Amino acid sequence: MMDTTRRLVGQGCGKLILFGEHAVVWGQPAIVAGLPRGATALVRMAEKASLSIVNGRTGAVHAEVEPKADGSPLEQAYQAMLDILELEGPIGVHVTIDVPIGAGLGSSAAMSVAAARALTQFVGKPMATTEVEAIVARTESIFHGNPSGIDQAAALGGGIFQYTRGTPASIEALWVEPVSVVVTETGPAPSTASLVEGVGRFHDAHPKIASRIDELVGEVVADARTALAKGDWGTVGELMNVNHGLLVSMGVSTPGLDRACHIARAAGALGAKLTGAGGGGCMFALAPESPDEVVRALQEAGFDAFEITIP
Repeated sequence: MMDTTRRLVGQGCGKLILFGEHAVVWGQPAIVAGLPRGATALVRMAEKASLSIVNGRTGAVHAEVEPKADGSPLEQAYQAMLDILELEGPIGVHVTIDVPIGAGLGSSAAMSVAAARALTQFVGKPMATTEVEAIVARTESIFHGNPSGIDQAAALGGGIFQYTRGTPASIEALWVEPVSVVVTETGPAPSTASLVEGVGRFHDAHPKIASRIDELVGEVVADARTALAKGDWGTVGELMNVNHGLLVSMGVSTPGLDRACHIARAAGALGAKLTGAGGGGCMFALAPESPDEVVRALQEAGFDAFEITIP
């Protein structure tokens, strides 16, 4: 029976790709950390059916839409949520997102998981894992076209894990001791779909080179997994720098991302790289001993930076 009296809450994790973005689309593994920050959704009966998104870091309303099958991606996503759960009526979903939005930290998947979990509680199915996964798979395809599945896995489960794309995907939990990283937003990014398509064109134009780059990323991931398990942060940082260089060669970095990485390293970070699809968005720096100094240097250079502990 549908619960129309209570306010139901759901949560989803953001994500940080530590190693392997883009190459993961081409069969290589990636290492991912679910973030303690993400999204929180509140569902209740309202005057009309609506989905509102609030930037939790600024308090500003990012978007407010009604469900519409042929509307914007966000309107389509909300309609898909309602369709999968066979919901109708004036249902209001209010989502607060606590990571930079559209910046490579999995904000859309976190939003979808949070909303789906709240909605399944609303219809009296608090443990409806199948429905939640179906909602997130559908909404992520609306937002990103052909997503790798990483964001969905992180938003659902959190933690640190190695992810390999497939049917089904391989998700292997990893143990890593907590460590401080500094996350920096460098500016707006194009859609993930457009960046993935761009890397696809690079593969078409230079198939042998692109395949070798992907293989090198896979080798970086393997070495990084070993270093992470040992808490060998110096090696982890070196491998982050290598991975960033390989992403530069794929054409997905920007002057802003490169500059932020250089500033972080100069301020004491052991390594720094873009995270996510690139083209703008976020980078992160490994700073187990000096996170405050790295944050300060980036902020003085005009970047929005904050420290966070993973996992």
